[in-house]
Amino acid sequence: METIIDELNTGKTTKIVFSINEYKEKRYASIRKHINTKYYQGPTKKGLSLERKSIEKIYIELHNLSLSKYGPGKIGEQKMVVDIGDTSAAHIGLKKFKGKEYIIIQKYYTNGKYSGPGHGFGFPYKDIDKVASILKKIIEKWDIKLEKEPNQNNNDKVFVDMWKLHRDTRKIAKIMGLDLKIVREKLIKLDLI
Repeated sequence: METIIDELNTGKTTKIVFSINEYKEKRYASIRKHINTKYYQGPTKKGLSLERKSIEKIYIELHNLSLSKYGPGKIGEQKMVVDIGDTSAAHIGLKKFKGKEYIIIQKYYTNGKYSGPGHGFGFPYKDIDKVASILKKIIEKWDIKLEKEPNQNNNDKVFVDMWKLHRDTRKIAKIMGLDLKIVREKLIKLDLI
């Protein structure tokens, strides 16, 4: 289940989406570039999936960077390395591209079968405080339960009414903000499907 925390527009057709996700009962933060063009709308490979401690470390480094002497004009002179796991680190660098200054955050694998750069993302230096505040929001919302659960009062009646109205489990799941599996199980239990 994905909970979008915030978005940062980075161009006419691009944005970075910050979210918290769960996969196999493990929670992680996703920071992913999305595009919206005539041919494709959605996420790209550019981005990172990180655990809470890694988000906290990157937040601290971005916050410190925004207050440091390495601001605009010092691009390319500073690179920070943040340990984000047993086999990886995040490199936070300052780059200049087409006359504009950017922060680049990229995952680097440090051992195992592959050592070298992985996926990452970049954003304009001018947005460093906004990105840091979004990372802080992710940290603050980390322990809040993501999945919406239906109100137990009149729960059966709500499902029966939704089934009579829509006759579509996917639509019901979307409207109620529930996982499709939960909706199907409830409808089976009520002998509606």
